[in-house]
Amino acid sequence: MIVSFGIVGDRFFWFSDEEFARETLAGVNPYSIQLVKEWPLRSELEPQIYGPPESAITKEVIESQIIGYGTVEEAIIEKKLFVLEYHDLFLPYVSKLRKIKGTTLYGSRTLFFLTKQGTLKPLAIELTRPIMDGKPQWSKSLHLHLIQPIFGFGGLPKLMFLPMILVITNLLRTHCALEPFIIATNRQLSTMHPVYKLLHPHMRYTMEINSLAREVLICANGIIEISFSTKKYSMELSSMAYDKLWRFDLQALPNDLIHGGMALEDPNAPYGLKLTIEDYPFANDGLLIWDAIKQWVTEYINHYYSSSGIVESDQELQAWWTEIQRVGHGDKSEEPSDEEYIGQYMEPSWAENQIIKAAFERFNTRLEIEGIIDSRNVDNNLKNRYGAGVVPYELMEPFSGPGITGKGVPYGTSI
Repeated sequence: MIVSFGIVGDRFFWFSDEEFARETLAGVNPYSIQLVKEWPLRSELEPQIYGPPESAITKEVIESQIIGYGTVEEAIIEKKLFVLEYHDLFLPYVSKLRKIKGTTLYGSRTLFFLTKQGTLKPLAIELTRPIMDGKPQWSKSLHLHLIQPIFGFGGLPKLMFLPMILVITNLLRTHCALEPFIIATNRQLSTMHPVYKLLHPHMRYTMEINSLAREVLICANGIIEISFSTKKYSMELSSMAYDKLWRFDLQALPNDLIHGGMALEDPNAPYGLKLTIEDYPFANDGLLIWDAIKQWVTEYINHYYSSSGIVESDQELQAWWTEIQRVGHGDKSEEPSDEEYIGQYMEPSWAENQIIKAAFERFNTRLEIEGIIDSRNVDNNLKNRYGAGVVPYELMEPFSGPGITGKGVPYGTSI
């Protein structure tokens, strides 16, 4: 047994199927889970280079495990099948990495079923090796009942997907993708510009931490290349993920959820969308934060820009957006040292304007959502909010006390 945050839990629960599935909705990487929208699952890579595109996960394997649904097609219509899809992202690097002694990799995907209890159940993991060394493609579907007695179903994909979490979700989405915005803000907007004042607390420490990362983490023979299974190809993999996955129009939580099939547009629902999985802790709590930010930014911007004509005539703003689109993220143009928590402190420049000050105070009030999150955490009908060590899901509680608490939403990227 171990003690986690002062609560006794099962030390092996981290490897369990239940915890692996739950963490796709409430873990450190809750972005990647997607709804299965068509069958069969297929690769989009070139068959002559990587082998047959058809998935090794067959209907027969799935239909024997989806209780209450006769066919895969019925389960898809009812939105019951979900996938972690890393097959096409990893497969081009398999042969490269296998040339490094003591290193291996597979193209991989994991399929889940949404149970009547609202929790996800892992059904199968697919591992694929492409055509290489004169051998044909090898692809295997590992079924839950076959590999669980060996080492636990949940432990295998957690180890395989660690590079995805750290190199892509953390480094790419929260560090690298922000740099063009920060550089353009400092280059094109004066410190007196209202948009600069709005963004300043969000970009205060990012360039500093990114500079340190270049020195020790993501440099050649740095910590990431030495420690991660993707080795010297880690940064190349991150760049490939940026090319394939990062889009301007998906840098908003509602859009991201809808794109992955994790929500549907619904003008009558809160935030204008309905979640595909009702008990999705990251999305449920994250939308509280998103809505508060949206209202605060809308009030702030509308105060300074009452019409589209004012936006169009603002030369600094136009130069700022042009640089972000055409230079910083040019290839996408077509389509604190101590953390400060969002909404915790008012910037002096905001306090000088009574209208902006009042809007920020309303924003701060909207962030008083700890009670909502705490009430969700004690709702026994929500099965996905507790995991290993019986720790409640508090990652989206906006503020945190001192020490390691697992709480607090920072203004910007500083770690």
